[in-house]
Amino acid sequence: MMFLMLLRGGDFFDLIEGGVAILILAGFLAVAAWGVTRLLPSRRGERAGSAEEILRERFARGEISAEEYVKSYEVLQETPSRRSYEDYVRDAMERLRSGRNTGS
Repeated sequence: MMFLMLLRGGDFFDLIEGGVAILILAGFLAVAAWGVTRLLPSRRGERAGSAEEILRERFARGEISAEEYVKSYEVLQETPSRRSYEDYVRDAMERLRSGRNTGS
């Protein structure tokens, strides 16, 4: 490639300038891609806060009552235990059923 450039009347410094320009462009694109990943919300890294965020969104849309929000939030704030996911779902379903049966 350098040989072809020399035949066209260019010199070695033109080749270096082109390489530097490509490196600068690649660096700019890498920084831009990094910035986009930082600005846009990620679905992978939000495991700890995602349940609370979903709960807040459901409450804001009116899908759940204030009482259901408070009860669910308290469950999310509990210290981790040996309870399984199914245990949490079972408890949540029982709270929802008991809340509907009491007329709230």
